[in-house]
Amino acid sequence: MTIRDLLRNTSGLVYAGPDYADPGYGTLAITQDGNHLVATFNGMVTSLEHWHYDVFSGLRNEADPTFEGMKYNFRTNLKGDIDAVSAPFEPSVNPIMFVRRPDRRLLDPAYLQRFTGRYAMPNDTATVSLQGSSLVVTLPDQAPYVLLPDRRTEFNLKGLEGYSIEFGEDPQGAVTELRFKQPSGVLVAKRVGP
Repeated sequence: MTIRDLLRNTSGLVYAGPDYADPGYGTLAITQDGNHLVATFNGMVTSLEHWHYDVFSGLRNEADPTFEGMKYNFRTNLKGDIDAVSAPFEPSVNPIMFVRRPDRRLLDPAYLQRFTGRYAMPNDTATVSLQGSSLVVTLPDQAPYVLLPDRRTEFNLKGLEGYSIEFGEDPQGAVTELRFKQPSGVLVAKRVGP
Protein backbone atom coordinates (compact mmCIF):
# COMPACT_ATOMS: atom_id res chain seq x y z
CA MET A 1 0.00 0.00 0.00
CA THR A 2 1.36 3.40 -0.95
CA ILE A 3 1.09 6.49 1.22
CA ARG A 4 -1.38 7.93 -1.31
CA ASP A 5 -3.56 4.83 -0.78
CA LEU A 6 -3.25 5.20 2.98
CA LEU A 7 -4.34 8.84 2.85
CA ARG A 8 -7.20 8.02 0.49
CA ASN A 9 -8.73 5.93 3.26
CA THR A 10 -8.33 2.51 1.59
CA SER A 11 -7.43 1.11 4.99
CA GLY A 12 -10.58 2.59 6.51
CA LEU A 13 -8.63 5.09 8.62
CA VAL A 14 -9.08 8.82 8.22
CA TYR A 15 -6.37 10.97 9.77
CA ALA A 16 -7.36 14.37 8.37
CA GLY A 17 -10.66 15.97 9.12
CA PRO A 18 -12.16 17.74 12.05
CA ASP A 19 -9.71 19.34 14.41
CA TYR A 20 -8.08 17.62 17.35
CA ALA A 21 -8.08 19.42 20.70
CA ASP A 22 -6.43 19.41 24.11
CA PRO A 23 -7.88 21.49 26.97
CA GLY A 24 -4.51 23.07 27.79
CA TYR A 25 -2.83 23.30 24.40
CA GLY A 26 -5.81 24.12 22.20
CA THR A 27 -6.37 22.98 18.65
CA LEU A 28 -4.20 20.88 16.35
CA ALA A 29 -5.51 20.82 12.78
CA ILE A 30 -4.63 17.86 10.57
CA THR A 31 -5.36 18.36 6.87
CA GLN A 32 -4.33 16.60 3.70
CA ASP A 33 -2.30 18.19 0.91
CA GLY A 34 -1.59 15.76 -1.94
CA ASN A 35 0.54 12.91 -0.60
CA HIS A 36 1.13 14.50 2.79
CA LEU A 37 -0.76 15.24 5.93
CA VAL A 38 -0.22 18.76 7.27
CA ALA A 39 -0.22 19.62 10.97
CA THR A 40 -1.06 23.20 11.98
CA PHE A 41 -0.65 24.33 15.57
CA ASN A 42 -0.75 27.99 16.67
CA GLY A 43 0.11 29.15 13.16
CA MET A 44 3.05 26.74 12.80
CA VAL A 45 2.64 24.49 9.77
CA THR A 46 4.46 21.21 9.22
CA SER A 47 4.01 18.62 6.49
CA LEU A 48 3.98 15.06 7.77
CA GLU A 49 5.23 11.91 6.09
CA HIS A 50 4.26 8.38 6.97
CA TRP A 51 6.88 6.82 9.24
CA HIS A 52 5.29 3.49 10.19
CA TYR A 53 1.93 2.07 11.29
CA ASP A 54 -0.15 5.06 12.45
CA VAL A 55 2.88 7.25 13.14
CA PHE A 56 3.84 10.23 10.97
CA SER A 57 7.00 12.34 11.16
CA GLY A 58 7.29 16.12 10.76
CA LEU A 59 9.17 17.27 7.67
CA ARG A 60 11.50 20.25 7.56
CA ASN A 61 9.81 23.61 7.17
CA GLU A 62 12.38 26.28 6.27
CA ALA A 63 10.19 29.02 7.74
CA ASP A 64 9.82 27.25 11.11
CA PRO A 65 11.65 23.97 11.88
CA THR A 66 9.97 23.57 15.32
CA PHE A 67 8.24 20.31 14.47
CA GLU A 68 10.86 18.78 12.17
CA GLY A 69 11.30 15.09 13.02
CA MET A 70 8.53 15.14 15.63
CA LYS A 71 6.47 11.95 15.66
CA TYR A 72 2.67 12.22 15.56
CA ASN A 73 1.11 9.00 16.85
CA PHE A 74 -2.51 8.55 15.74
CA ARG A 75 -4.68 6.37 17.99
CA THR A 76 -7.70 4.26 17.16
CA ASN A 77 -10.75 3.63 19.31
CA LEU A 78 -12.63 0.36 19.81
CA LYS A 79 -14.52 0.94 16.55
CA GLY A 80 -11.25 1.20 14.62
CA ASP A 81 -11.58 4.93 13.91
CA ILE A 82 -8.80 7.44 14.49
CA ASP A 83 -9.92 9.37 17.57
CA ALA A 84 -6.75 11.03 18.91
CA VAL A 85 -3.19 12.01 18.06
CA SER A 86 -0.33 12.46 20.50
CA ALA A 87 2.85 14.42 19.97
CA PRO A 88 5.79 15.23 22.27
CA PHE A 89 5.46 19.02 22.17
CA GLU A 90 7.56 19.43 25.30
CA PRO A 91 10.55 17.21 26.18
CA SER A 92 9.92 17.26 29.95
CA VAL A 93 6.30 15.99 29.86
CA ASN A 94 4.46 13.04 28.34
CA PRO A 95 3.26 13.47 24.75
CA ILE A 96 0.23 15.76 24.51
CA MET A 97 -2.95 13.89 23.59
CA PHE A 98 -5.20 15.80 21.20
CA VAL A 99 -8.67 14.25 20.98
CA ARG A 100 -10.57 14.37 17.72
CA ARG A 101 -13.54 16.70 17.76
CA PRO A 102 -16.82 15.49 16.26
CA ASP A 103 -17.80 16.47 12.74
CA ARG A 104 -18.98 20.10 12.96
CA ARG A 105 -22.32 19.47 11.29
CA LEU A 106 -23.21 17.00 14.06
CA LEU A 107 -23.30 19.98 16.44
CA ASP A 108 -25.84 21.91 14.33
CA PRO A 109 -29.46 21.47 15.56
CA ALA A 110 -30.80 22.26 12.08
CA TYR A 111 -28.77 19.37 10.63
CA LEU A 112 -29.62 17.04 13.54
CA GLN A 113 -33.34 17.51 12.94
CA ARG A 114 -33.10 15.20 9.91
CA PHE A 115 -32.44 12.20 12.18
CA THR A 116 -35.50 12.66 14.40
CA GLY A 117 -38.39 10.24 14.07
CA ARG A 118 -39.59 6.76 14.89
CA TYR A 119 -37.65 3.63 13.94
CA ALA A 120 -39.20 0.13 13.96
CA MET A 121 -37.28 -2.61 15.74
CA PRO A 122 -38.35 -6.28 15.69
CA ASN A 123 -40.61 -5.93 18.77
CA ASP A 124 -40.69 -2.23 19.59
CA THR A 125 -40.13 1.28 18.30
CA ALA A 126 -37.21 3.59 19.07
CA THR A 127 -37.86 7.32 19.03
CA VAL A 128 -35.14 9.84 18.24
CA SER A 129 -35.83 13.42 19.30
CA LEU A 130 -33.92 16.67 19.47
CA GLN A 131 -33.58 18.17 22.94
CA GLY A 132 -31.81 21.49 22.75
CA SER A 133 -28.75 20.80 20.59
CA SER A 134 -28.55 17.06 21.36
CA LEU A 135 -30.21 14.01 19.90
CA VAL A 136 -31.84 11.63 22.37
CA VAL A 137 -33.01 8.08 21.69
CA THR A 138 -35.85 6.63 23.74
CA LEU A 139 -36.49 2.90 23.90
CA PRO A 140 -39.52 1.31 25.59
CA ASP A 141 -39.06 0.74 29.34
CA GLN A 142 -35.64 2.45 29.40
CA ALA A 143 -34.36 5.86 30.36
CA PRO A 144 -33.56 8.10 27.37
CA TYR A 145 -29.98 8.02 26.07
CA VAL A 146 -28.22 11.18 24.95
CA LEU A 147 -26.38 10.69 21.65
CA LEU A 148 -22.87 12.16 21.59
CA PRO A 149 -21.73 13.29 18.12
CA ASP A 150 -18.90 11.25 16.64
CA ARG A 151 -18.44 11.37 12.86
CA ARG A 152 -20.28 10.95 9.60
CA THR A 153 -23.78 9.90 10.79
CA GLU A 154 -22.66 8.06 13.92
CA PHE A 155 -23.27 8.96 17.56
CA ASN A 156 -22.08 7.28 20.78
CA LEU A 157 -24.51 6.55 23.59
CA LYS A 158 -23.55 8.67 26.59
CA GLY A 159 -22.44 6.50 29.48
CA LEU A 160 -22.29 3.26 27.46
CA GLU A 161 -18.78 2.45 26.21
CA GLY A 162 -18.86 0.45 22.98
CA TYR A 163 -22.47 1.35 22.10
CA SER A 164 -23.35 3.66 19.23
CA ILE A 165 -26.05 4.51 16.72
CA GLU A 166 -25.32 5.08 13.06
CA PHE A 167 -28.00 6.47 10.77
CA GLY A 168 -28.32 5.00 7.27
CA GLU A 169 -29.23 7.08 4.24
CA ASP A 170 -30.58 6.34 0.78
CA PRO A 171 -28.71 7.56 -2.35
CA GLN A 172 -30.56 10.91 -2.17
CA GLY A 173 -29.42 11.47 1.43
CA ALA A 174 -32.75 10.79 3.15
CA VAL A 175 -32.40 9.02 6.52
CA THR A 176 -33.95 5.55 6.21
CA GLU A 177 -32.72 3.54 9.20
CA LEU A 178 -30.63 3.47 12.30
CA ARG A 179 -28.19 0.80 13.34
CA PHE A 180 -27.70 0.09 17.03
CA LYS A 181 -24.07 -1.01 17.30
CA GLN A 182 -23.27 -2.95 20.45
CA PRO A 183 -20.71 -5.54 21.55
CA SER A 184 -23.13 -8.38 20.78
CA GLY A 185 -23.86 -7.22 17.22
CA VAL A 186 -25.83 -4.72 15.15
CA LEU A 187 -29.60 -4.24 15.28
CA VAL A 188 -31.17 -2.44 12.31
CA ALA A 189 -34.33 -0.36 12.79
CA LYS A 190 -36.16 1.04 9.74
CA ARG A 191 -37.55 4.56 9.85
CA VAL A 192 -41.34 4.49 10.02
CA GLY A 193 -42.29 8.09 10.67
CA PRO A 194 -41.40 11.57 11.75
